[in-house]
Amino acid sequence: MARSVAPLHTRSEVKKAGRAIRAGSARLHDHQIIENFRASHVHVLNGFQASLRNRARSKDITVAQRLKRRVTIYDKLTRRPNFSLTEMQDIAGCRLIFKNTQELQDFRSSYHRANFSHKLLSENDRYNYIISPKPDGYRGIHDVYEYCGRSSSSKPWDGLRIELQYRTIYQHAWATAVEVAGLLTGNEHKFGRAAQAYSEFFCLTSELIARSFEASTSCRPDLTISEIAKSILEIDQEIKILNLFEQYNSVALNVTAIHKNAILIFNKRPEKYQERTKILRFSSFSDAVRKLEKIEQANVRDGDPYDVVLVRSVEGPKSGSIQSAFRNYFADTRDFVSYVQQGLNLAPNSHRG
Repeated sequence: MARSVAPLHTRSEVKKAGRAIRAGSARLHDHQIIENFRASHVHVLNGFQASLRNRARSKDITVAQRLKRRVTIYDKLTRRPNFSLTEMQDIAGCRLIFKNTQELQDFRSSYHRANFSHKLLSENDRYNYIISPKPDGYRGIHDVYEYCGRSSSSKPWDGLRIELQYRTIYQHAWATAVEVAGLLTGNEHKFGRAAQAYSEFFCLTSELIARSFEASTSCRPDLTISEIAKSILEIDQEIKILNLFEQYNSVALNVTAIHKNAILIFNKRPEKYQERTKILRFSSFSDAVRKLEKIEQANVRDGDPYDVVLVRSVEGPKSGSIQSAFRNYFADTRDFVSYVQQGLNLAPNSHRG
C-alpha cells in the first residue's frame, strides 16, 4: 500500500489557505497546507481502489483513479468565490467507463450495496446527469463518498471525500473533446468560458451522440435530429473544430502500454507536440507518491512550468489503460470525431459538404 500522508492541519486552516489562494495573497505556508491536504487524499484513494478493482476484474469496464492537479484546485477556488476548499469533493477521484448505460447502472447499484462504512453523500441521484443532463450537454453520474475508517489508525482521514465518476464510452468521448477543445483553442466550455459557437457545438453534439448511440436525449430534446445535424455542420464550417481534432490526433503523442502507476507531466509551453507530455512509470503506487512530492516541490520552485498528475489504473482484464480513462491528458478525440461523423451520416437529410 502507498505511504499514507496524514492531514496535518485543521479544517479551519485549510479553508484559510484556500481563501489566501483566491485573494492572491498566499504565502509558502498556505501552499504547503493545501499540498498536504491534497496529498492526504491518497489514503482515501487506496481505501476505495481495492473494492473497485475486485468488482471490475471480471467486467469489461475501465476504472482509474487520480489526485486532482494542484493547478486545477487553484483554478476552481478562483472561479467560485464562495467555495470552501474543504468542500471540494473530487480531490480524490475515480473514473469508471462502461460500454452502455445498463452496465453502468448495474455496477453502480451493486456498489451502493457494498459492505463498508463510508458514507454516500450524493443520495437520491443528486448528481445524476444522465437522467437530468447539464444545460451544457454534460452527461454522466457522480457519487460522492465521505471516508469513514473502521480502525482507529484510519481516523485521521475521516471526513475526507472522494468522487466516483460514472460514464459510458459515449459520454466519456464527448467530455474528453470538451477538455481538449479548451486546451487547443482556449474555449473552455466545461467552465462556461467559451465563445457562443463552441458552446452551441458541444451542446448539439451531446444531443446527437445521445440519440444516435444511447436512445436518449441530452440538453436539446426539443430539436429534431435533422435540425441538430444541420446546425452542427453549419457551426463546424465556422469554427472547424472537427478538422482541428483530426489534425491534432494525427500528430499527437501516441502513448501506449502505460504502466498502471504513472505520473504524467505536461509542459505548458512546449515547442513541439512531441514534447508536450512526459510519462514516469512506477512498479508501486508508493514509489509514485514519493516521486510526486519531489516533482511538485521542484515545480513550485521553478515557477510552475508543468501540470503534474498522478494516476493509477485499476481496470479489469478486458478494459483499457490509463490512456483510455484519461484521454483528455493526451488530446485524444478520435472516438468523439468518429461518433459525431457516424451520427451525422445517420441523420436524415444531412450530408457533409
